[in-house]
Amino acid sequence: MPVHAKIAGPSPSEAIKAVKRNRGRPANTGAPQKRMMIEDIAGYRSLKARSAPQSDITAIINSETRKIIQHFGWTDPLRAVSPVTVVEADSQDEHEQKRRDAVFKKVRAEVRKVWRENLLAAPSHTADKSSVQIAELIKLFARKPRRKQLYKVWATSQARPDLEAEVDKRHAVKMQQSASNTRHIPRVATWNEVASEWFHLASKREKKAARKQSKRAYRQDKKGWELGASATPDSPDEAIEFMEASQTFLSDLMHFFASRASGIAVMFLSGPNGASLMWVLALSHCTLRSYTISSEGVCNVPERPKLLYTEVNPDDCTHFKYALAKQTQILNADKNSDDDVEGEEVEVEGGRIEGGEVEGEEVEEEGVNDGDGDADEDIADDDDGVEGTDKVEFLLYPPLMSGNQQGAQETHSRNHSDPDAYEGSLSVHSNAETSADEPIFVDNPYPFDITCGIFPAQRAGMATYFAFDVEKHYTRSIADTAEYARVFRVAVSKILPRKPWLEESNTVNFLRSVPKKLQDRIDVQLACDLSMAYLSFEASGLDEFPLDVKAMKTSDGSAITQLPSYVAGLQSRSFASRWNNRADKGISRTPAQLDADIDVTLPHQWALLQPKERLDDQERIVHAANASMTWKKALAPGIDGVRLLVVTALVWAWNIGEEEHTQWSYLAIDMIQVLRILCHQATLQEAYSSERVTGQAESCIPEGRKKSARKWKKSAKLRESERSG
Repeated sequence: MPVHAKIAGPSPSEAIKAVKRNRGRPANTGAPQKRMMIEDIAGYRSLKARSAPQSDITAIINSETRKIIQHFGWTDPLRAVSPVTVVEADSQDEHEQKRRDAVFKKVRAEVRKVWRENLLAAPSHTADKSSVQIAELIKLFARKPRRKQLYKVWATSQARPDLEAEVDKRHAVKMQQSASNTRHIPRVATWNEVASEWFHLASKREKKAARKQSKRAYRQDKKGWELGASATPDSPDEAIEFMEASQTFLSDLMHFFASRASGIAVMFLSGPNGASLMWVLALSHCTLRSYTISSEGVCNVPERPKLLYTEVNPDDCTHFKYALAKQTQILNADKNSDDDVEGEEVEVEGGRIEGGEVEGEEVEEEGVNDGDGDADEDIADDDDGVEGTDKVEFLLYPPLMSGNQQGAQETHSRNHSDPDAYEGSLSVHSNAETSADEPIFVDNPYPFDITCGIFPAQRAGMATYFAFDVEKHYTRSIADTAEYARVFRVAVSKILPRKPWLEESNTVNFLRSVPKKLQDRIDVQLACDLSMAYLSFEASGLDEFPLDVKAMKTSDGSAITQLPSYVAGLQSRSFASRWNNRADKGISRTPAQLDADIDVTLPHQWALLQPKERLDDQERIVHAANASMTWKKALAPGIDGVRLLVVTALVWAWNIGEEEHTQWSYLAIDMIQVLRILCHQATLQEAYSSERVTGQAESCIPEGRKKSARKWKKSAKLRESERSG
């Protein structure tokens, strides 16, 4: 009798039959048993790693088998749900001994199988590998691959010179038919038409082969898509593509954490080629103490030390965390009106999360002594330079424009990411004559040197509705198409989480294709500037309102209606931004066609939407745009707002006539200048609102509660303006 069989157990029962598990039945090994086997696999791995003799491997397998049987009993040790007490016995009958031998062999075979399957599956906690759960979550939001159309698969599976000849023939006929108008028919449209017809006339064998090829290509694309969520990118373009596909997921993630953390959640991803994504979500509740937890990660670079950004730039990171904590308290005070923003203790704690491990390192902790009012007041007076980033302006977002827009002007270039670049542009007065609800804008606060003035027409080709030197104060912000692609990517990533309709209305793809569509038609840099000015306007945070299209006389003077009809029609139906064609003169237009007289009606409509101080008696624009002017709700962001005018202007550029280039350039430049000013006014209004929030937070103290002795720190320029006022 074997030694391992000399263990007494409960009363005899039916022997376990070693039968192959059929499909659909439960696993041979239960979860507790398999977990025990995996926990004890270290010894087996060690023996296999040093190529130990088979006798040693058999001994450790037998030892694990006896351990499982002693824990779960002899009745059903592989599927028992709870441990049992095993009592040793001196002898068993022959039938019971055979049954136990069979049970032992079955358990030993299962132990050997589980250990072999998990021999190389050692758990890894390296930081450069994403967890399976995160990869699965990303897949829910990433764009899945689609099946290719069968006629395209069939037509491109092999060379078909007959098909290409037929496409050339039909396309030539269509071009002759459309030679009398400005409609442009791309060859790819004719190719799709011919390929679809020929595929339907193909044999069943060819169609079957096309279906198989389409399925095979779809499986390959889907496999690559599944691996792309967790695989390391092979190129910068692949990394940027992954960042773009993750926008929705990361935005929802920031919403969730901002809500659950009762504060502010910030995520900033910086990738190759200047690509970056940033989300800032603020959803706060009442909290008396503010904590800032930072989670970081950095990609692996061979033969280089792996340093987190807080290790490379610790001072700026610590300062930003402290300012973020203070802003969270301001939000709490504004929402609940019962918290003292400056009187509570602010703690900033840093935790680095890398590869699932958290290092709890306290970065900065600052306590405020409420009883020492004089000392706090001295700090506020003397340390303006040191505490400058604690101002509210630090958390404002300037318009999405390039920092070198002034170029080689006589004044120095300002960095638009610098919060002090707009300091002094907002003047807040406490006089009784000043309205408490509106900030006062100085005459020329705009950093692009946009001034007001009347300029006579200097050229015979001056546009009809622009009676001043439009180009004098215009500064380009886009150097080339490569810079446009980079800046466009950053701008869209910031706007899309708040305005998904930009992508749903095809506006993102429309604006992305501006350089390609308008390369040989107009000044493409000017068109790119217009696109970026519009995106900055959408990111300004202003309220959305529909465009109020003004009525004007038709070209023949027979009626008064809303013109251009293309703009008015886009408001009344489901609108998608597309490169539509232009209607021919003398022929009635379809709703999807641009007005034939768009070169007159669109500049006229733009002039009617301007403040009255810009126009003369003939409704011409005679003054340059100025930051002191007010457009009210005439120009507002939104799906039916300024976007209609911008898209129409770009579609006009795609269908532009030979004599219309100057007219379009003046309109585009003036639209850019106005949109930039509106963005700047929105930034000033936000700064003014933040100042009001600070004042309300200090004044609204409940009765019976001690007011903090610490004063709100004012900037040197703000104190100087109050003394002069």
